[in-house]
Amino acid sequence: MAFTHHSSPPPPLLLQSVPNSTQFQVDLQTGLGFDSISRTFGQPDVVVNCAALSIPRACETDPTLAMSVNIPSSLIKWLSSFTTSDTLLIHLSTDQVYEGTKSFYKEDDETLPVNVYGKSKVAAEEYIVANWSNYAILRSSIIFGPQTISPVSKSLPVQWMDNVLAKGQETNFFHDEFRCPVYVKDVVNIIQILSKRWISDGKKMGLVLNVGGPDRLSRVQMAEVVARVRGYDTSLIKSVSASSIDRGVKSPADISMDISKLIQTLDFTPTSFHDGVKWRETDLSSTDTQRYASEGWFMKLMEGNKQFVVKDPRKAHLFYMPFSTRMLEHTLYVRNSHNRTNLRQYLKNYAQKIAAKYPFWNKTGGADHFLVACHDWPSGKAWALHSGEPEFEPWRTHSGDTEASTPGYMAPYEMRHHMEHCIRALCNADVTADFKIGRDVSLPECYVRSARNPLRDLGGKPASERHILAFYAGNMHGYLRKILLEYWNGKDPDMKISCPMPPGVASKMN
Repeated sequence: MAFTHHSSPPPPLLLQSVPNSTQFQVDLQTGLGFDSISRTFGQPDVVVNCAALSIPRACETDPTLAMSVNIPSSLIKWLSSFTTSDTLLIHLSTDQVYEGTKSFYKEDDETLPVNVYGKSKVAAEEYIVANWSNYAILRSSIIFGPQTISPVSKSLPVQWMDNVLAKGQETNFFHDEFRCPVYVKDVVNIIQILSKRWISDGKKMGLVLNVGGPDRLSRVQMAEVVARVRGYDTSLIKSVSASSIDRGVKSPADISMDISKLIQTLDFTPTSFHDGVKWRETDLSSTDTQRYASEGWFMKLMEGNKQFVVKDPRKAHLFYMPFSTRMLEHTLYVRNSHNRTNLRQYLKNYAQKIAAKYPFWNKTGGADHFLVACHDWPSGKAWALHSGEPEFEPWRTHSGDTEASTPGYMAPYEMRHHMEHCIRALCNADVTADFKIGRDVSLPECYVRSARNPLRDLGGKPASERHILAFYAGNMHGYLRKILLEYWNGKDPDMKISCPMPPGVASKMN
């Protein structure tokens, strides 16, 4: 597997999420870089062409650039250089090839785009059909879903709606432009189905498919779904006509699509907009809520902080290393594999990049740098930052937790030197796992139940109505907990300290 990029190199997190893949720099206008793919990779079985100048206003400003980038002439020329046409080209097109004067366009309807972007995509389709026999052209509607592994700077539709509604701001949304937004994982599944079909059957395709969701929606209706799923005030959504705002480019009014051919050809069931937004909420809650959310909220609060953050690094007392071990595990770790090689490699590259780019790490050996992580297992991950293939000593996390089957690793001393002096703020810190008293700090573990309202269910009764000073119940791993029981269990009426509670009681408290 390989992928291409145009200008800046792909971010490390993206590279680590696609292990054993090769990257190539390619210029679609000139074709520069394709020869390198031929020499190193050879003829591919499948090419998925996602590259495009896809901002309509930018295309309107520079039509020549739009045509040269969006018509894949250099790509087709390169594929034609091989002796056989045994490559399936999956090309992402757009619903903006349609004029927008009716509802539910079919693939054989006439294409009459109203802007340069649509015209460049029609020209691309025509070029592919005329010059390559094995293709699947996917006319995609608005693609929505969770943020990408390596966050993109481009404003994503649902995320934008979420952000403005979360701020409590009244916002205008168009009521008279209609699309069939498609869930991003549906697009991925469609590409996988087509690829597997070609590889298994070897039958050339020549397909054009409308790729959209099952719902014809205006921007107002999309915003209302986001508001309902996320619990926002729908009165913030103000309905306006698209004609009331000058966007610098003409936009088709109704390019909703008939997707019956997609469903029948691929035996595929698309995701509704409501379900896609709801599943995005689930993806969000996996890292922003529950009992391992402290590191994520620390990062968010620091990003917006004006009291403790300085712009001039010479005035800083400490340097924060803002990586999320929970997000890395969620994104990169293959569950039940007991293999964290890709996690270690990513963090190693991250630390080396900081050391190479900035002088501050090297001045102190990292003693004035700190990381914030959930639970005690990330410490083993952090110690392995600069290791090659250390002799690992497996150890396990919380007994009884779902994470207990996931081993952490501690590198031997000679592998630790780059991170030995780094300060660690750890949730649920464990002194038996190299937590250094006097240097490292314990970060409170907060059970966050709602990403939209993290303070919900916190606070409790006023102090005058609280009759217990402190409460603890749990397993006896580590030596400090045994000391707590020895001094406090049953000896102070204000201190409720005990061993694990019965399962029924614990579940009611959660």
